[in-house]
Amino acid sequence: MASSSSNEQPIDRISSLPDALLLHILSFLDMSQAVQTGILSSRWMGLWTAIPSLDFDQYQYRNYKGYNPFAEHFEACTGFFDYDDFTRYNEFDDSDDFGFGFGHGFGHVDVDDDGDVGGNADDFIKFVEHSLVLHVAPKIHRFSLTFDYSKKFESFLDGWILSAVRRDVKELYLEFPVCIDDLCKLPSWLFKCKSLVSLSLNKCPIGVPKSVCFSSLLSLTITWIRMEVGSIPALIAGSPLLEELVLDKCELSSGRLRILPSSPSSELRLKRLTVTICSNQSGDEIGLELRAPNLEMLNLCGVKPYKNSLRNLISLREAYLDIYCSKVNPQFHPTLESWLKDLQHVRLLALSSSCLKVLSFMGELYRPSYDSKTKCLMLESELESLELRGIANLLWRSHDLENLIIKLSPSLFFAPDLRPDNDFDNGYWGRHKFSFPCVERRLTTVKISGFMGRKFRSAVGRKTLRRFFVKQDKEIELVPHYQHLNNDDADDDDDHVVDDTVTDNADDFIKFVERSLVLHVSPKVNKFSLTCDYSKKFDSFIDRWILSAVRRDVEDLNLVFPEKIDGAYNLPSWQFKCECLISLSLDGCSVGVPKYVCLNSLLSLTLSWICLEVGSVPALLDGCPLLEELVLDKCELSSGRLRILPSSSSGLRLNRLTQACCSNQSGDETGLEVHAPHLEILSLRGVKVYKNSLRKRNVLPLTEAYLVFYFSSWNPKLPHSLELWLQDLHNVKVLGLSSCCIKV
Repeated sequence: MASSSSNEQPIDRISSLPDALLLHILSFLDMSQAVQTGILSSRWMGLWTAIPSLDFDQYQYRNYKGYNPFAEHFEACTGFFDYDDFTRYNEFDDSDDFGFGFGHGFGHVDVDDDGDVGGNADDFIKFVEHSLVLHVAPKIHRFSLTFDYSKKFESFLDGWILSAVRRDVKELYLEFPVCIDDLCKLPSWLFKCKSLVSLSLNKCPIGVPKSVCFSSLLSLTITWIRMEVGSIPALIAGSPLLEELVLDKCELSSGRLRILPSSPSSELRLKRLTVTICSNQSGDEIGLELRAPNLEMLNLCGVKPYKNSLRNLISLREAYLDIYCSKVNPQFHPTLESWLKDLQHVRLLALSSSCLKVLSFMGELYRPSYDSKTKCLMLESELESLELRGIANLLWRSHDLENLIIKLSPSLFFAPDLRPDNDFDNGYWGRHKFSFPCVERRLTTVKISGFMGRKFRSAVGRKTLRRFFVKQDKEIELVPHYQHLNNDDADDDDDHVVDDTVTDNADDFIKFVERSLVLHVSPKVNKFSLTCDYSKKFDSFIDRWILSAVRRDVEDLNLVFPEKIDGAYNLPSWQFKCECLISLSLDGCSVGVPKYVCLNSLLSLTLSWICLEVGSVPALLDGCPLLEELVLDKCELSSGRLRILPSSSSGLRLNRLTQACCSNQSGDETGLEVHAPHLEILSLRGVKVYKNSLRKRNVLPLTEAYLVFYFSSWNPKLPHSLELWLQDLHNVKVLGLSSCCIKV
């Protein structure tokens, strides 16, 4: 019995699945990958020829250039195949022009080798031609093509599109990352395809004909395309069922973009409209005139506001507005006020920082002539004093507001407004002892999201914007972690407030972890991850949890302590003698590295938001002989340079090093000295530039380097030091530099 079971052949359950399910799986692959599945078994050979979704990507094809799937499988799939003979006498009837006056089928054009498109263009074209020749599915659901386009490939492209159109393609995606000949145009007969449901064009040269017939089209996306502004109404008029329109970074001719019904008797079915950073030929933002009674979602970014340009948007539920301007102009606020009045009925309204600044010019005691019905208000803010006046003006009009969400700009991580002594516009918000109408009525949630660190969070906690809502008995939700604030803290400058709710939640969490570990019966633990707010009274619990994982030979240990209520968690010294660990990540801990470290199996070490002695890093490296990846993120190190050096007795196997925004006790950037003969990837952010801190002979295998430096004042020694760094990095294949490096 045992012998027979041991000799039993394994069952290939995937290959036993029905063809329909296997074809559905293959439809998620690029064609160069789908064809290669033929080598799995005879069951898979030729199966790709019936998949309903074809995805041809020239850039993906380059990754598989060394493997020719057709050389091994085409003959087995078809018996014999002569590509040149097929293209000379193809099986398609040239008299069938699909009603578009186009009748050369695939066609065959000799491709020169001196083109500007790339060396593998010839192989890619043959690959697409072969694939379409052998493809036997009667219908094509999706056809996607990413291809560097040139005039000499026009007949091939037309043939490929025609092959898809003849098989009633429903989704067509065309992207030309490099388009050498702008005079090339997509065939005009494409705009008469009645089977298309979704059409996406990216960097494709198009000339919209006068007559368009997309009778089934529901979604149209146009990206990075230069076209006449009058072409959009023609496309809309020829697409009676169109529900979604996306115009992204297009260059349109002068004039306003008009999205209107083609006639007074017709009605637009458009439900979702996105216009993002579209400009005219002079580089200015494009204007917009919109009449869409069925529109439900509107997203406008970088659109010039015109007064009374939004009309009859009775079905609109969501609106996202971003006035893209280099300098806020007070003349915009009457127009923006007109837009907001037209959008007063939307349930969700999102405004950018520029919109808030424009609204600030309406005056401190501005009273709008209407009451907004908006339930949720999403604001992108840089937390400047000018923006808070705009927020106040919005709160005045939002009587039915239930949720206020403020998304902080990522650029604020180094913004001076976050300093504790710069309390944004304390005088203005201090005068608001009264409540806004929404605060008294329905406002239940105030959420502030987008934090990039603890210093960022604690700075926001001290501001008068937070205090204003606390005085109104409103709970502030700080994302991704939560902080419950008492009214008694409104005038207190403490960074953290602990109430009974937080304590109760922590006790419940501790009980949950304890019970889980007691009931856990697996003899091995592959990964143990713990994220919780820390208090000293939890020390014994956390030590016991980690010990339980170590006793079960844990390989991946991840500890994160977002909030430290009364000090930081001290990692026990015995943790540095865990020989089973392969990956260790510590965030917000207190690390006292002992003299003797024995992490013999550790391959990856990540330290974030940790205070440690600069000499502790070499001790860690000596105790991790197999370490391949080291990440130091926003750590506070003692004074002196951070030295990544091999010990006298052993070499350093480190091949990936990342240091981001680490500082010393005085707040200055930490210096760095690297001697790593096996290092392949180096990423440095906020590191002080020292002369000869990178030794050429010890970073020779380096293939990628990313350098980001910050400096508050100019130092004449910087150019020379940076030049020496670049000399040591002259062999790298990928070099990334920040704007500060460029200035130096």
